[in-house]
Order: sequence, then structure tokens, then C-alpha cells
Amino acid sequence: MGVSSLKLGVVALILWVDVKWICLVFRIRMVVTTCLSAAI
Repeated sequence: MGVSSLKLGVVALILWVDVKWICLVFRIRMVVTTCLSAAI
């Protein structure tokens, strides 16, 4: 019981971090695209 709940916690943490990174990368790409569009 303890091991499986620990595993679930680790998976949830990894997914949460992944989602945060994806949002961060998406935001950076949006900002860069906006800056490039403004520069052109």
C-alpha cells in the first residue's frame, strides 16, 4: 500500500513538473514570437 501510493506521488510530481515546463516553454515561445513580429 505504502509503496504504490509513493509511486503514485512520484508520477504525479513528474507530471506536474512536466506541465509547468510545457507552460513555461509555451509562454517563452509566445513572447519570442511577439517580439520578433514587433521587430519586423
